Amino acid sequence: MLQFTFYTGALSGCEAMQGEFPQGRDYLRKRFHLWAFYLTIACLVFLFEDLYSGFYNDWSIRPPMYILWFISFTAFILGIKGFANHLNWLTRVRSWITVIISGCLSVLLILPALIPFSMAEQLIESSHSPDNKYEVNVYLMNGGAATSFSVKGEWEGPLWFKKTVYFNDRVGHADVEWEDEHTITINNRTLNLQSGDTFNR
Repeated sequence: MLQFTFYTGALSGCEAMQGEFPQGRDYLRKRFHLWAFYLTIACLVFLFEDLYSGFYNDWSIRPPMYILWFISFTAFILGIKGFANHLNWLTRVRSWITVIISGCLSVLLILPALIPFSMAEQLIESSHSPDNKYEVNVYLMNGGAATSFSVKGEWEGPLWFKKTVYFNDRVGHADVEWEDEHTITINNRTLNLQSGDTFNR
């Protein structure tokens, strides 16, 4: 009798769970447009932060482009799926905006992988401080026949974080030397990384 009671109780529990799962899936489907909107906003924030950091020589926390492409493409798919669950005019407008922006971002972010980029970037040297606390990668930038060579020095941080500490669009070479554990000289420009020194010309 006890075994029968346990069996019927477990069966009732499984039936109850089966009844709850479809409701959970329906709940998630109704939130597709919100997830798409949030992911699109995240992509835009990362891209604008990258532009800001490049302009002011500050730290960039933008993840690699392939991650941004994956986020934007996921937002595009979720945005399309979200059209099936419009509740009011506001969600319809938000879904259209999300799909258009995330679709454009997906195309723009994948273009450099499909078409050779006009600005070629070649790693010249990867230099470490004497105590290995700092790492600076120096790149030679080639914009093609119509532009001159440029040199860029990036301070590599944790994960994908980086900071442009040196940029000069009038040279085609780089002489790198460490003065001490936190001071580096690039083409006769001395930069104290601990103090936040940068050079941009």
